[in-house]
Amino acid sequence: MDLQLSGLRALVTGGTRGIGRATVEAFVAEGVSVAFCARHADAVKATQDALSVDGATVLGTPLDIADTDALTAWVTGSAELLGGIDMIVSNVSALAIEDKPENWTASFEVDLMGTVRMVNAAMPYLEASSAPSIVVVSSVSAPTRWLCAGTTCLAVVGGTNPSRIGPLLHHTRTLPICTDACDAPPII
Repeated sequence: MDLQLSGLRALVTGGTRGIGRATVEAFVAEGVSVAFCARHADAVKATQDALSVDGATVLGTPLDIADTDALTAWVTGSAELLGGIDMIVSNVSALAIEDKPENWTASFEVDLMGTVRMVNAAMPYLEASSAPSIVVVSSVSAPTRWLCAGTTCLAVVGGTNPSRIGPLLHHTRTLPICTDACDAPPII
């Protein structure tokens, strides 16, 4: 399939498994230069090695996006290595489902603030792009399920509304995606 993405540059968080890995793979297949991050260095290396074939530009970085300085440095460094940023895909979650104070904190820092910080750090590069796009992968728990994770998911979806992003990016495609629960086996 040709999605006319060849030559664009994308950042993907949570890029070593599940939806994030599938996103990185799809971008690579379309000719997109991709920088991705995930928490586990061994999984990052394995993913980068597996996808860096046939001249593809695939840059993996071990990163905990709850670390504000590290996230900002990753976005900036990736933009420099790729020559800019056209698309960002925020696809991480603390998966903090049980209603406990530490899970509220984890959901807030990773799911919500990780997305906000990524968007803010990428904004100057997206403003310079001719094809800026922001995709936020959330969860079905946003409208339905678990109090802690669901509340954070709703905030993530609301926080990526085009009116929040501002008039400078009026031409930016912004797409929050709420994944749904299904009976399919997990992608690992």
